[in-house]
Amino acid sequence: MTVRRSFCVSREAHQQQQTVLQRYRRTVSKTAGLEATIKQQEKIIEKMEKVLDNKLTEKSKENAERKLMMKMDPTAGEEDNRKVEIQSAAENWRLRGELDKIRSQPPQAAIIIQQPAQQVFPDRERLTLLSKLEKAETRGLTLEKQLEENCKRWGRQKQDMLTRLSEHNYGFERTSTTIAHDLPLKSVSDSVLERTRRRQLKPVKK
Repeated sequence: MTVRRSFCVSREAHQQQQTVLQRYRRTVSKTAGLEATIKQQEKIIEKMEKVLDNKLTEKSKENAERKLMMKMDPTAGEEDNRKVEIQSAAENWRLRGELDKIRSQPPQAAIIIQQPAQQVFPDRERLTLLSKLEKAETRGLTLEKQLEENCKRWGRQKQDMLTRLSEHNYGFERTSTTIAHDLPLKSVSDSVLERTRRRQLKPVKK
């Protein structure tokens, strides 16, 4: 593989690493948003289920009281009882319809419904979310550190390749035992400058 080819491969690898990091950041951001949305949606569903349970409990109590009154006076309030039952049934259907609608809504719709309520998460749930967020941020910092190290390594490789190109242009050929990445950049540059100086000072034969 030529020097220029190696340089291009290293540059492409660096660009791919940046793309992966950006994709991970978007994934973490999207995941955090989805987690918050799911929490809010669960709160809404729980609230609607409690409302529905309360309505069903009230209906059961009303039915029990109505049955007791009918035992005491079978002819009293039959028409009113029918109206109350019809209203209760309609209310139950309405609540069930709202609950089904909420469950079928996308996450963003759940957020819009939840915002006016301004519900505060319990401390335990809040700590759980903060812990997840901290882990995600730690993972992101780890990737950023890795990217920084890769950038430094890519910079060293780039400098080494430029040095090798410079040596090639000045006619300095490395032996088979010369390893580029094992030599300090300063020593390599000094060798190139020293060899160039010798070529310039070499007397011209007459």
